[in-house]
Amino acid sequence: MACACGKDSCGCAAPQEIWLQDEQGQLHAFYVSDRLTLGDRTYVLAVSLEAEEQYALLKVVPGPDGQERLTNIPDEAEWNELQQALLQMSR
Repeated sequence: MACACGKDSCGCAAPQEIWLQDEQGQLHAFYVSDRLTLGDRTYVLAVSLEAEEQYALLKVVPGPDGQERLTNIPDEAEWNELQQALLQMSR
């Protein structure tokens, strides 16, 4: 597997691997490609290890044990704000 930076070998740390469950209950392996902070919120971009064209944009929230948890972004206004920030960053 190539590094998250896109190179086959580099000095980067190994990407964090996570497992995401689809609507049918099947687990799929992803790696955390990038982190984005927008105000007081943090998001991660996860890229599929099975198919490079599959990705997920998830919100980082604190769990009851203080550990980071990843969750979908169900709030449409928050999703739209995030999309606008990403568009601004890509320009």
